[in-house]
Amino acid sequence: MKSKKTLSLFIGNLDSPQEFEEYMTTSYSKKEGHIKSNFMADFDLEVIDEDLVEAQIRHKRTIDVETLVKDFSYFPSFRKEVIKRVNLPGKANVVIILFDYFADELGREPIPVKEGYMKFCGTYEYIDQ
Repeated sequence: MKSKKTLSLFIGNLDSPQEFEEYMTTSYSKKEGHIKSNFMADFDLEVIDEDLVEAQIRHKRTIDVETLVKDFSYFPSFRKEVIKRVNLPGKANVVIILFDYFADELGREPIPVKEGYMKFCGTYEYIDQ
């Protein structure tokens, strides 16, 4: 049975797989009282189900959104909308998708991450088959 669901897309540019790993790794914060990654802190995300996260860093940077996102689950079902709506500020090599997560209230300006950036690129419907 097919059903429409929602995903939130983040694209950015980080220097290395190690930087990506550090950015995505969760750790306990006494101040916040729970586990958060730098990614979650940058976008003020409270709780995400890590089983519904797909994230990848590519070796080559590109401005072509389709090349960045084409290998992710359900891509054919949200391809046209992503290509139409996403405008990157520069070359990118990181994609993070939060499936079944609606984050449309986030700002659209890139967030500096060391020498790179991360950007919230919108919420999209996808078809789960």
